[in-house]
Amino acid sequence: MTHFIGTLALLHGLEPNPQYSRAFMMNVIQMVRDHWVHILVPMGFVLGCYLDRKNDEKLTAFRNKSLLFKRDLRPNEEVTWK
Repeated sequence: MTHFIGTLALLHGLEPNPQYSRAFMMNVIQMVRDHWVHILVPMGFVLGCYLDRKNDEKLTAFRNKSLLFKRDLRPNEEVTWK
């Protein structure tokens, strides 16, 4: 990140100041430390939805195959669960 700030400073004709890049990194670290829950909770929700769908895809191989619940479907009847 310090390289990026130094490059921007050089493009604008300024000398890069390492103190500004250090302060910028501290602000980013502090922001992540303060708002980690706003990042991890949505990521956990998305991961949970993904794993739930993958599990449903895996279980479709066993649909209507259980001996306890096995029955023939009526005409025009869809599968028991999707």
